[in-house]
Amino acid sequence: MKKRICILTLGCPKNIVDTEFLMSSFDKEKFVFTEIIEDADVILLNTCGFLQSSIEENFAYIEALQNLKSKKSELQLIVFGCLVSRFNNSKIKSHSKFLTKKFPLVNKFFPVFSLEQIAEYLDANYSKIRTDLLASQYYAYLKISDGCNRKCAFCTIPNIKGKYKSQTKNDLLEDAKTLANSGVRELILIGQETTNYGNDFAKKDEINFYNLLFELSEIEQLQWIRIMYAHPNSFDERILDLMSERKNICKYIDIPLQHISDNVLRAMKRGTPNHKIKSLLEKMRKIVPEIRIRSTFIVGFPNETEADFQELYNFLNEYKLDRVGIFKYSAEIGTAGFENKNQISDEIKNERFAKLMELQQAISLEKNKNLVGQKLDILIEDFDDNFFKGRTKFDAPEIDNGVLIKRTAKNKNKIKLGEIQTFTVVDYSEYDIYCE
Repeated sequence: MKKRICILTLGCPKNIVDTEFLMSSFDKEKFVFTEIIEDADVILLNTCGFLQSSIEENFAYIEALQNLKSKKSELQLIVFGCLVSRFNNSKIKSHSKFLTKKFPLVNKFFPVFSLEQIAEYLDANYSKIRTDLLASQYYAYLKISDGCNRKCAFCTIPNIKGKYKSQTKNDLLEDAKTLANSGVRELILIGQETTNYGNDFAKKDEINFYNLLFELSEIEQLQWIRIMYAHPNSFDERILDLMSERKNICKYIDIPLQHISDNVLRAMKRGTPNHKIKSLLEKMRKIVPEIRIRSTFIVGFPNETEADFQELYNFLNEYKLDRVGIFKYSAEIGTAGFENKNQISDEIKNERFAKLMELQQAISLEKNKNLVGQKLDILIEDFDDNFFKGRTKFDAPEIDNGVLIKRTAKNKNKIKLGEIQTFTVVDYSEYDIYCE
């Protein structure tokens, strides 16, 4: 009888990739997947431990799964990933048995980078080729690296995942070609810092992010290649020239900047002063005029003054980035920011967050208004009774704008899922455009 497995994934796209590799490791003759947790013989939970809020969410999931196991003693419950590594780290929790004491019904905890061990534990053979995709059959994430060498004062990743480690180029190219041959049309490059790819290799002049991007763009079936998690300190400006030359590299860059005030950037240990950030953004728009720039910013970092915040507000108002995420600072144990005694109150964080969100909503609305009448290529991903749903090449899934196309008797058989088709923008809102 086949063993029924349910895999639950929390956290970022990097976790999605890990789950996909793990799913692809189970022999279909011996295992079957189920989305109904009550039916499962084995439940695997891939966890996130990045922020305190995510820790609490993950704890709630584990508690619920423990309650299920208390009624079904033969159920195997396995918890793995970032949460486990965060609590195994002595800098963050001195008691290495914390999780096993808190959740005694969990059969096994595995830290990050244990996919092969998990497969072996369940009598499966770990696969380096993905045959099962979670996010979509039309786009896939390619995790080119893990870990981070930087010591940003707000970030727990170095404590959880350790030093920066690039995946081998041959493995990445083989994975990308397999995905492309299976029908994936968009490849999204992710890592803690994608643009640092290859710097941990002996031959980093021969194997680096630029060269990897070049070779990926040679895969004809890939219509869109999207760059996420770039860093201003490791950004190779040759990427912009390649983006201009290659049609299948999206005119899009995700480059988390976190702040623009030099006072806050120094406190955050970001390593890039604001004049270099501004210069890089200006080069991006000069070399690739069509480019859409996405970034994220943190408000309420310790010692952030009203003047620092106003500088950030003025920057966003002047540079009008295309896609922006705003986050309220979270003081995380084990980071330098946690030790800072000059924490900002939640009231001030909320106020600053609201002001930036209001500003960016207005910017986004104006940018979408300017698209009316333009023809855009849209990747169609889903539909309901009223609309086809998709994205432009200027939008990453889940986090950026969406496209809605009214579904009618006339077009319902002409618009195909998984295809990139051209539509005209006819209306807009803050975060969506409407096409026909």
